[in-house]
Amino acid sequence: MKILLVGTVVKDKILFLDKSQTESFGGLTHSINAALAVCQSEDRLIPVSRIGADIYSEVIQIWQNDDRLVTEGFIPINQKNNCVELIYLDANERIEKSLFPMPPLKFEEIESFLDVDLILVNLISGWDVDLDFMQKLRMTYNGLIALDIHSLTLERLSDGTRCLKPVKDIHSWLDCADIIQLNEHEFEIISNGAAHPKIFFMQTCVQTDKIINLTKGADGSESYRINNGRCEVIRNSANKAIKVIDPIGCGDTFFAVFGINYIRTKDVQLSAVRANTLAAVAGSIAGSADSATLRNQICLYTREDV
Repeated sequence: MKILLVGTVVKDKILFLDKSQTESFGGLTHSINAALAVCQSEDRLIPVSRIGADIYSEVIQIWQNDDRLVTEGFIPINQKNNCVELIYLDANERIEKSLFPMPPLKFEEIESFLDVDLILVNLISGWDVDLDFMQKLRMTYNGLIALDIHSLTLERLSDGTRCLKPVKDIHSWLDCADIIQLNEHEFEIISNGAAHPKIFFMQTCVQTDKIINLTKGADGSESYRINNGRCEVIRNSANKAIKVIDPIGCGDTFFAVFGINYIRTKDVQLSAVRANTLAAVAGSIAGSADSATLRNQICLYTREDV
C-alpha cells in the first residue's frame, strides 16, 4: 500500500504553566509517526511538505533509517520553517502563534506522487493547500481522499496569533474529500453553531457518500457514515485506561490511523476504535512520540499485532 500525506511539518515551542519549555517537531510529524506505527514493511508513506532551510537536514535525518518513508516529497524552501508557539494560560486555555508562515503547496508539486492507494490532506497551518488545489486533486485522483479540517478554521493575525474564523466555501471543501475529520470546536465554526452534526452533514454532504469523523477528546469520537442518502452514526468511547498528558498531535494521530485502517478493512468502527486508542497513546507521551514507541504501545493496549 502507498499513502500520500500532505501538510506542514512545524517546529513546536511550548511554554507550560510551570514556566518550563519544550521544543519538538510537530504538525505533520505526528501524522507521519502514527502512519509509520501502523504501516507494514511493504507499505510506503510519501509525506509532502515544504521544509525551511533552517531544519531541512534535521528533518531528513529523522526517518533516514526507515525504508517505508519516501523523502522526495520534502520540498526545501529558502526561509525559516513554520514555527508554532503554544503558551498555556491554564490547563484548558492557550495562546497559539504561527511564525514564519510558508506559501501553500501547488498542485503541480504533488502530481508525480498520485499513484497511491490513499491521500491524506492535513490542514496543519490552514493554508497548506488552497481550495483550487483540492478541487484539482478531486478531479484528477479517483481514489480515497481524506481531509482534516484542522486549522482551516483559524486565521492568523499580524503578530502570528491564531484565532477562530468562519470558513468561506466550506461546502466546496467538503465536496473534495471522501473522509472528513474535525473536532467539536471546528464543527461549531463551519456550521455557525446552528445544527446538530447529523443534520448539518446530511444537508451538506447528501450528494456524495462520505465518512465524517467528529473527534471529542476524552469523550472519544463519532463517525457519521453517509451512504445512499442515509446517515449512520457510530459512537466510540475513548480508552480510559490511557492517561493523556499532552493532547497536542492527538487529532493528527487519529487522522492517519483511521485512514490507513479504513483503506485496509473498510470497517468504520474498527478504524475509529484503533484511531482513538493510538491518539490516546500519543497523548500519553510528552512531545512527539516516534513510530516505534507508538507501535509498541498500541500492541500493548490492543493486544493486536498492527
